[in-house]
Amino acid sequence: QFGDVGIALRVNPVKTLKDIVEMSSHIDKQAVTSLVINVKPNFDVLLAPSNPVDAEYITGELCGSVLHQLQSIYDYIIIDSPPSLGLITVNGLVAADSLLIPVQAEYYALEGLTHLMETAHTMPTVTGEHTNELGTGQTRANLFAEPRHGLSDADVP
Repeated sequence: QFGDVGIALRVNPVKTLKDIVEMSSHIDKQAVTSLVINVKPNFDVLLAPSNPVDAEYITGELCGSVLHQLQSIYDYIIIDSPPSLGLITVNGLVAADSLLIPVQAEYYALEGLTHLMETAHTMPTVTGEHTNELGTGQTRANLFAEPRHGLSDADVP
């Protein structure tokens, strides 16, 4: 989970979100952009710390401040959050005005997706509105699944 985006993009994290902790008394546009890594034209990343222990120092308030600054810089922000409804994910949901949720086409993942979408529909965003645009994207499917598992079109949100 930690460091996955950097590994997938083959980016060596010189700075990560953990470095914002040291700047917590003054989080502005310059502080946030100093942590952003340009991967290619029109594609920048702000990486999570590669060590899960470092994530303990990053509070929801800090994440909110960083997101606020990023929203003034970028047209689109993609938040790669853990597959849970912990504080980091909830802060991302509150900051979002639309969601794209990657999901595996498996029964338990789809059950979890149903609960996540219900939560997202009821949670007000920073603007006080509810998230309007929800989308899902299938990441992989087990084409050899046994029919007894009983997935039907009705199971897929």
